[in-house]
Order: sequence, then structure tokens, then C-alpha cells
Amino acid sequence: MQIYTLTRIPPDRQKVMMPGGALKDDLSRFRSKITPGKRIMVMGTPEEAQVIIDTGRQVVFIEDLPPEQQNVHGYPAGLVNIGSTCYMNASLQSLRAIPELKSSLLNFVPNDTDLETGICNSARSLFSQLENSNAPVNPDIFWFTFTDVFQMFREMDQGKLKQHDAEEFYTQFLTCMRKLPPITNSIPGNNLVEQLFTGEMVEEMRCLESDAEPVTSNTITFEKLPCHIGNETNSFTFSLENSMKEIIVKNAPSLERDAQFEKISRISRLPYYVTVQFVRFYWKKKAGIRNKIVKPLDFPFDLDLYPYCSQDLKDRVAQNRTDNAPPNPPYENCNGRYELIAVISHKGRGAEGGHYVGWVRDEQDENMWLQYDDDNVTVKDREFIKKLYGTEGADWHIAYMCIYRTKK
Repeated sequence: MQIYTLTRIPPDRQKVMMPGGALKDDLSRFRSKITPGKRIMVMGTPEEAQVIIDTGRQVVFIEDLPPEQQNVHGYPAGLVNIGSTCYMNASLQSLRAIPELKSSLLNFVPNDTDLETGICNSARSLFSQLENSNAPVNPDIFWFTFTDVFQMFREMDQGKLKQHDAEEFYTQFLTCMRKLPPITNSIPGNNLVEQLFTGEMVEEMRCLESDAEPVTSNTITFEKLPCHIGNETNSFTFSLENSMKEIIVKNAPSLERDAQFEKISRISRLPYYVTVQFVRFYWKKKAGIRNKIVKPLDFPFDLDLYPYCSQDLKDRVAQNRTDNAPPNPPYENCNGRYELIAVISHKGRGAEGGHYVGWVRDEQDENMWLQYDDDNVTVKDREFIKKLYGTEGADWHIAYMCIYRTKK
């Protein structure tokens, strides 16, 4: 009962973890590891957090209510924050807004034993719980499976789990989702991520100091478009355009020395889904922390990537941008137009703290948005989402990542 005394987590709700797994009734394989001063992790919900108090009435625990009363609003289930895991919760709820990903995970059948397959299988179980639950779901099993592979997300600070970057989790999670099979044979790609999330970009490199240096080009793939924010940034389009231009210094053989080159990137293949990341965190060397750029920046609800395409791609999609153009084929984008379906926001002034929240557009009503604040799920309207531009101040929610889908 010592754990209960310290944490107020009842024994039947306690999940005690040590390196090697969960501490259960069979202590034999853990006994040698339990020594004075040994640090263990305890997960569970304290009594005080699980009661509904109605003055003058008997105290009732949420889990003791009938299922239909546990989620009185009828909103989708939230995710319990098990210790600075809002970055994970916001990312997972935003990715659940992608029906193809959700469906593929729910139907995932493991055919391998590698680590990424294990994460997919654990995500399948978590998504299934979220689909069938009327109450907040505890993601502890998925978290332990995921962090067994990506140990950096287990870093501690003064005995507590550290906050982490939602973009880092999002990227690693999508990497693991490459285990999901292709959803169609009509488009290129060996897996779901390559077919739905991956685009191609042509990088052209031109020397600014010598015309004798040949222009070179290279094709790369991408899953995210970065939007850098600087002193001169005054709009989303300005940020995206300037993020696709870069001055670098490298060796110029014709000059036999280092020289400045301009690198210009242009999209050569449009993905079906595109994620835009606002690069708000930077390393502040003097303070030794990752600071946050809190400058307000709008983001479009309807995104047009045509201006950022290569000339070859522009020529090919131009005919699909007229009023009488046919609709996009399944899982393809042939006109450059997208619509916003989810936002991941960050509240706070630094990467090591603050709070992440997911905002997801309703499939039936584009004016209705669900706010996923860990286990608390509420409804907002489209006008409220505009507050995520950052105009509410540095200590309020500011958009960090936006997920767009090919416009239907």
C-alpha cells in the first residue's frame, strides 16, 4: 500500500513498470532488480481525478457509470495523458482524421516480427479501443511499445517524463506506418505512406559566383513541407515560398574554392495528403534550450500548391484546374488543391514545456471541429480555429502542424 499512500492511485489501477516489462503478481524475474533507491514508473489515475462530485449526493466514479453515461456529449474518445504525453495524444488524434490510415491500421494483420510491425500492431489495438470506447482511453501499452524502439521519448527530468516535440513523434510514427500495405495498385508506392503521404521535389542548385559552374538538379521525396518563420515573414505564402529557397556554401570545382549556391526546390509530384510544419522551435545557444518563435502566422483552410510546382508539373496539371475539369482520380492530386482537416497546436514558450492539442475537422460539417485536449474532447467552430494563427498571444495555442487532404 506504500504506492497508494504516495500517489493516491488505488492498487487495482496501478501499472508498475521497470526495465524488462510490467511488474505483475509474479515477482521472480524482477526481484533481483528491486534495490534501495531503484527508480520505477507508476501509471494510473488517482482517486481524486476520477470522481464526479455533485453536492449533497453520493460520490460516483466514472468507470462505475453505465457506458452511455461515461461520455455524456457523444464525442469521440480522448486519450489519457500518462505523463507529458500530450505531444503523442495530439498527433495520434490528428492522424486518426485520415480514414485510409485508420482503416488500414484497424485491419492490420502482422506478418513479421520486427520492431516496426510491433508498433503497428500496438497502434491497431489502441485505435480499436478509441473506436469502441465511450470513455478516455489509456495509451500506456502503445507508449511502452513505441518507446521501446524510440528510447528518446523515455527521457526523464527530475523524476518526471520530459516533454517532447510533436513533430518528432509524428515523423517516427509515420516511418513505422510504412509497414502498412498499399491501398491500391493504380498509383506508385510500396506501402500506404508512400502512396498517400509522399511527394517528390526537384532541387536545382545554381552557383551565385560563377556562370561557369554547371546548374545541377536532384529529385528527393518529402512527407512534410516546412514553413520557416523569420523577421520578414508576414504571411503563409511568404513563409512557404522562402522555405523553398536556400543559400548554401559548398565547393565550386570551377573556382577551386567554396562559393555561395542558391538552391530552389519545386514540387514534381503532389501527395494525396500533405503536412505543413511551422518551424517555430530553434536552439538558443546561450540559454541551452530550444526556444519558440511566437510570431502570429495565418494558415489557409484551402491550400493551393500549384505556384510551388515545377514547370513540368504545372504544364501537366493546368488542364485540371478549369471549372469543367474532371475530379481527381482516387488517392491522386492532379490540380494542386487541398483542404485543411487537422491542426496540431502548441501552447507555451519553449519546446521543453507547454502543451500540445489536436484539432480535427468533422467529416460531415466543415464548420465543426473537435478539440482533442488529451482526455477532454470538445467542439469548436471554424472561426475559433482561426485563433490558432497566434493572434491570442504567446501563451495561447499556436498552430505547429497542419494536415491537408486533396480537395474533393
